[in-house]
Amino acid sequence: IRQHLALMALIAAAVVLGNRTLLLLLPMLVSLYLLGTFAWSLHRGPPMIERFARLAEADLPAFTIPYCRKVTELWCAFLALNAAAVLALALAAPIGWWALYTGALFYLLMGLLLAGEFAFRKWWFRYYGDGVADRLFERWFPSERTANGRRSLAYVARREAPAAPLAASSPQ
Repeated sequence: IRQHLALMALIAAAVVLGNRTLLLLLPMLVSLYLLGTFAWSLHRGPPMIERFARLAEADLPAFTIPYCRKVTELWCAFLALNAAAVLALALAAPIGWWALYTGALFYLLMGLLLAGEFAFRKWWFRYYGDGVADRLFERWFPSERTANGRRSLAYVARREAPAAPLAASSPQ
């Protein structure tokens, strides 16, 4: 409950003071909370995007770790810009603009960031799974054509190589 105290305090202040603008700042506080979480992960590690990536693949290739840090930094910038935009709209714009941004444009921008990062990651690393998008990217951007792609292929080959059989050295 401690992490939600700022939100509860803002809602209580808006109700007590009868100030609608304070309620308009709620999306800003959510962005600032997420920004703090992502930034803290950069300081204390592992970066938030690495944590998410490990949910999909526990044995994350070491060569992807610096990339995960950079993407976490990108999300920090996105969340900071979103908080600033919400603040500006809450304080100086008509309510319709605020509603359009917080109700639609923000989610569109977030979707574009997610899709753009996904496409860039597939193009950059050439590391593909079994999904439909992976098969398309593999056809469009073959792994063999780049150093990063060849590194990804080598990683997959090492990961999928059968374990060496144990030597039968037990005394009879």
